[in-house]
Amino acid sequence: MQLVKEALLEQFTFNSRREFESLPENIRLEFFAHMVVRRYRKGDALFVEGGYPAGIFYILRGYVKKFKLLMGYGEQIISIYGNGELIGYAALLSQEKYPDSAVALSESEVGFISAETLQMLQRKYDDLNRMLVRNLGHEFGVLSNIIASNAQRNVRQRVAIALIILGEKMTADGQSVRNFRVPRREIANMVATTVESIVRVLREFQREGIISVEGRKITIHDEQALLKIIQ
Repeated sequence: MQLVKEALLEQFTFNSRREFESLPENIRLEFFAHMVVRRYRKGDALFVEGGYPAGIFYILRGYVKKFKLLMGYGEQIISIYGNGELIGYAALLSQEKYPDSAVALSESEVGFISAETLQMLQRKYDDLNRMLVRNLGHEFGVLSNIIASNAQRNVRQRVAIALIILGEKMTADGQSVRNFRVPRREIANMVATTVESIVRVLREFQREGIISVEGRKITIHDEQALLKIIQ
């Protein structure tokens, strides 16, 4: 089942943290040396759809959601970002306006690298340039998988995927039990359904002993059961 989970995460989550950590230490240290740390309160925007990118962001602490506003529907959450992840590089590399928005889900500290500084580092380090291009290609693949999943999978399957992703992203490092706090509305916006459907599915999962729910806190007790639902 571990291989199944790894394949699922590869399909539905961006891997910028892993890619960044694979860079030589001297490149990462210089990247950090040029970083300006900004603090965001819950609900503060890192960038807004239609704006022009001025640089890229690196999550130091906290969580950020990236989403697109859909006419007549509301938010469609594309991804949740956590510690060690890069965000905002796609629009910068393609030299286009932001196609989506990014907002802090919690009190967060985020490093910012200006476009000029990033370009200097890219010219200096081919490894950094290749890493960003790999991230960009993988991101397009993930977006395609999300679109296909929302169209082809039922609500139970989509919620199961979201819970596994949230458990992986939002559980504190070193903690064996997967638990996290997230509003039902955010889960609904991840899987393109209503809050009422999320409440119903979470109750079903709780009755089946797969999860437990206390307010906004969700604890995953049987990850294998979630993976079986998805298959």
